[in-house]
Amino acid sequence: MDYKFDERGIPPKIREALEQLSESIPEGGTKAAKVNPVSAADASASIGAEYNQAEVQAIATLANANKAAINALISALTTAGLMEA
Repeated sequence: MDYKFDERGIPPKIREALEQLSESIPEGGTKAAKVNPVSAADASASIGAEYNQAEVQAIATLANANKAAINALISALTTAGLMEA
């Protein structure tokens, strides 16, 4: 096969995609705010054959922590101008 590369060794189609991506990034290299990782325990580690109140609570705690992290990511990306509100 005949491959065409630019002076940096990047195939033209990939170079074009990278240029389009770079045009969508705001000037000044704005970074999104830091979002803390979810620290809730993995709910699947403690689930038995039948659910008990503690297991259900662990699942709810993990779901709530995931929701908070997702909302923080959305907020950080929107504030940084990397995502529309």
